[in-house]
Amino acid sequence: GKSATIVFLTRLLVARGKRVLLTSYTHSAVDNLLCKLMDSGVSSSDLAPNPIVRIGRESSCHSNVHMLLAQNIACEAERQESNISSSTFTKPNADVLFNVVSSARVV
Repeated sequence: GKSATIVFLTRLLVARGKRVLLTSYTHSAVDNLLCKLMDSGVSSSDLAPNPIVRIGRESSCHSNVHMLLAQNIACEAERQESNISSSTFTKPNADVLFNVVSSARVV
């Protein structure tokens, strides 16, 4: 019902070039929607480098959405920029984090 409708509307808006902010009272509800969006193929879209970005702490998110966390994406982008393969980046640069979030279609 409700989740399927939200996922459908989100996919429709993203396909039309819009950005979507998903919020909920609980972390699990947001994670549930993000998992359904990933299953529907939105995360592998060519619309943006990272079309779905999750804002939150890793400890509050389902393990299936850890790769969507803005902090993790930004740290990975910094690693690639600097050609460092270690995990020395634990907190991303504010500019990189801003770019990750602002380029996403679903936040």
